[in-house]
Amino acid sequence: MDTIPNQNPNEEIIRLSMELQKEKQKNLKSKKRIEELHEILKVTNKTLRHDILNHLATVSMALEIYEKKKDEKYIKSAFKGVHRGVDLIKQMKELEPLIEFGPEPRPINIREIIDSVMPSYKIDYSINGDCQVLASQAIIVVIGNIVGNAIKHGNTDRIDFKLVNNEKSCEIIISDYGIGIPLDLRERLFDAGFSNGENRGTGLGLYIAKKFIELYGGNIRVQDNLSHGTTFVITLEGHFDIFIK
Repeated sequence: MDTIPNQNPNEEIIRLSMELQKEKQKNLKSKKRIEELHEILKVTNKTLRHDILNHLATVSMALEIYEKKKDEKYIKSAFKGVHRGVDLIKQMKELEPLIEFGPEPRPINIREIIDSVMPSYKIDYSINGDCQVLASQAIIVVIGNIVGNAIKHGNTDRIDFKLVNNEKSCEIIISDYGIGIPLDLRERLFDAGFSNGENRGTGLGLYIAKKFIELYGGNIRVQDNLSHGTTFVITLEGHFDIFIK
């Protein structure tokens, strides 16, 4: 007859207590991520509303002046304001993954993400290495923002990705070959609303990228590409199960 091994009640209490503590820590982390995500969306909403209202005011003023002067340049100014407003709404749609996938981390294969993002940009790219991180599919927003900025503001025609597995983390190194970013602008690069150059955007892309990376305990920094252009280095917690055979 099978016997049921004796179980020390104290050991069982300790085990249950440890599991309860782990669950409590997990819930606290989830709550913090939700609060931080809410803050990101609040700043984003405020900035976009402000910019859209400004563009609508420009359109309204241009049309009022046109009514008085009948000068075609004011019609062009109005169209320009409308197009900028439409661009802002498109940018808002690009942020949907932040909400759609939620804040809970899960294993994400970065090489697969890059291969899914890059074809839409229609420029040459290369990937060296492979890594899996604990984040969410919304990392698409981060990589898309960096690549989009490199093309729009840096005029690059190529992006190189290097994926490096360290002891407990993964580095995602994104290098372009554009005009680079002046040193005096780098400190403000990740500020909400900061924008520079002729093709000014909302100034939210890199702010959101930084906040998203921090949401998962990572960091992002910018440095010179030794060849030419700019390099972004993203560090996130690694998930290495896929590399264990």
